[in-house]
Amino acid sequence: MGECMKFINKNIQYPPEAIEKEIQGRVIVQMVITDEGDVTDAKVVRGVDPLLDKEALRVINLMPKWKPGKQRGKAVNVKYTIPVMFRLSGGNDVEAESKDTPANVDEKAIFTVCEEMPTFPGGMTECMKFLSKNVDYPKEAQDNGIQGRVIVQFVVKKDGSITDAKVVRGVDPSLDKEALRIINLMPKWTPGKQRGKAVNVKYTVPVMFRLQ
Repeated sequence: MGECMKFINKNIQYPPEAIEKEIQGRVIVQMVITDEGDVTDAKVVRGVDPLLDKEALRVINLMPKWKPGKQRGKAVNVKYTIPVMFRLSGGNDVEAESKDTPANVDEKAIFTVCEEMPTFPGGMTECMKFLSKNVDYPKEAQDNGIQGRVIVQFVVKKDGSITDAKVVRGVDPSLDKEALRIINLMPKWTPGKQRGKAVNVKYTVPVMFRLQ
């Protein structure tokens, strides 16, 4: 089960639209592990929102083969249920129990979720203040009435620095460029941790451009 949760943690992507709408909760997914170890017939038995339900199913269907269950020594199909938790606490999380020890955490791995998510100095409220204070709304975009929310994804490294920033949902090239600029200006964060050890964590933040 530990490897299953590691797989989910590394591959799940919190839908940007769900982040915008502050949608969170636990999606319960049921699937069948065939006698050959394939994952089939995945379905949501208790959903939260179509956005989260779809992502939970996507990552479950990406899973590699399992070791099949056995009945009296013979491999059989087994129905299995997994809870996938999407939690907005300045980041996202998957509710799962991992048996990894610090020594087993991959030094180069980039987590999408971890036990202790990275935090901006002072918390997400301060992060939003930093973005609002330092963003330079492009004049051309203002003149053309262009506004909206740019969703930027980046990696908070083990030392708290920001790297690999990219726009995962843009509005306009000028706003997208400015969103990336301001994200790359951010100070070091408190890094995320897995089993007490600092790890690289993928993080998503919305940058809002609104005409007064």
